[in-house]
Amino acid sequence: MTGDNWPYIEETIYANKINRRLISVVGSILPRHRIRCIKGDGLLDETLFADVVENAAEQDIISAEERHEIYDLQNNVLQCENRQDRSVTYAAVTITATVEDSDIRRTADRAGILRRASGKTAIPAVIGARIDDVRRQLAQERGVTLIHVGFEEVKMIDVAQIKMKESQP
Repeated sequence: MTGDNWPYIEETIYANKINRRLISVVGSILPRHRIRCIKGDGLLDETLFADVVENAAEQDIISAEERHEIYDLQNNVLQCENRQDRSVTYAAVTITATVEDSDIRRTADRAGILRRASGKTAIPAVIGARIDDVRRQLAQERGVTLIHVGFEEVKMIDVAQIKMKESQP
């Protein structure tokens, strides 16, 4: 394995570990919500997402290009139901070790498509370990929520999983 592959490997490992705890991470910014993944690695309900997108495409609320874009595998979509009033909010979430301009722009754009397709609020959020001031400013300008989950916190996920396995009979 060469050093040239390390950024890709690091990105993949980071995303995989965050995906295992995605609902918990997003729950930290949306307390009192029942959260379920409707698109992405933690997929629980694939038909709900497809129904929202396909109905919007059939009614020309979103274009064929937007339909294709929102299915892109780089984003997760979560349905967040408020436990008190049962209102539904969606979250378009990108996970990346190093947050780049393109992550912020893409997530904001896809949340906009999801907002139009569903007729509901859609929160754009990017989860990352490395977020510099330039990206923080861009995220603020684009209305994107940044969630910092550092590499040390990701390592703690591994430690917790090992301890759980050790405690099982």
